[in-house]
Amino acid sequence: MHLYRIPVDAKFTAGKVKAFYTIQTKDPDLFAITANHFKWSPDGNWVSFLAIPTASLAADSNLLYVITSKGEKFHVAGRMLGYDDWMKWASSANQLAFISGEGRFLVENKKTTILTIPLFMQKKEYTPNGYVDLDLEWYSPAKGIVARAKENKEWKEGTIPTMLTTLFAVDIKQKNKTNHFSGEG
Repeated sequence: MHLYRIPVDAKFTAGKVKAFYTIQTKDPDLFAITANHFKWSPDGNWVSFLAIPTASLAADSNLLYVITSKGEKFHVAGRMLGYDDWMKWASSANQLAFISGEGRFLVENKKTTILTIPLFMQKKEYTPNGYVDLDLEWYSPAKGIVARAKENKEWKEGTIPTMLTTLFAVDIKQKNKTNHFSGEG
């Protein structure tokens, strides 16, 4: 799969479109046919995006990638569903928050994960066992807000049960430290 750099003033001029990076999709773990939801880090040095396989496979999992603005470094951040609002850069730091997990149903396996760049080994999950996160937002540089519900592993088919969520503040400086959201900074 090829990524291209297209200047704002390209106006359908093919000569202005330049090849940027080629993702080697021959590896079964990197299979994708298109990319979407490009988002820049606050310093403009990184861009995150989803690599999307076929429509059927994308309903269960997409790969979240990060790449430097010059294409020198390329990393798989994790797997997630194709919800644009489920991946957000912090406003003042190169920290990418996303809801990771596979499976098209929201009843299980959806975890808030924060990736600190370029320290890729500092990827942490903040969702306790037995819960799923269904939305996220940055509240401050050190806190995130998540909408959390109890997992429902008993559900197998039929109408998807209503997931009753509660807002939680996530302290990103401490692994797994969450509190009910009080609105205080």
